[in-house]
Amino acid sequence: MKKVASIQKTKELFKTGMINLLKKKLLTDITIIELCEESKVSRRTFYRYYNNTMELIEEIVKETIELYTEELRSQVKKGHSVDDAFYSFWYKEKELIHLLTINGLIQMVFLPSLEVLIEFHNTDIKDDQNEIDLIYQHGGMWSVLVYIISNNIDLYDHKILQSLHLNINHNE
Repeated sequence: MKKVASIQKTKELFKTGMINLLKKKLLTDITIIELCEESKVSRRTFYRYYNNTMELIEEIVKETIELYTEELRSQVKKGHSVDDAFYSFWYKEKELIHLLTINGLIQMVFLPSLEVLIEFHNTDIKDDQNEIDLIYQHGGMWSVLVYIISNNIDLYDHKILQSLHLNINHNE
């Protein structure tokens, strides 16, 4: 059990180090040596868990999608709309969204989050047209979210919430 906790702690150091470096430079400019120095973990240890920096990014995104799935289910059970849950969760993750966007990697989150919505709406999807409508709506939601984040717009501004027909509270 201690070994599992140690592995998780080490991976967290790499994830934190990667996010810190992405705040300063593009992913293509980050070396394994820099990442290990930032994370204060050896290169040998890095290669024990990952083949390259992209695998680390993929793990960060995968874990975030898992959290999104859990949050979506929880919020909808509480009576919130899917749109409210979507914006509420991803706005909290705006730093990650911004970093992925400037590195041209936003599709890493977009496609898996779309799969979550399709799975979530599976009982509502009766034909291909309904699925296409959901994909179209999801794409629009992502476009609005990325615009809000990229332009430092406060999602919780009353006018923004009203224009998006959202009923969310930033304290939730």
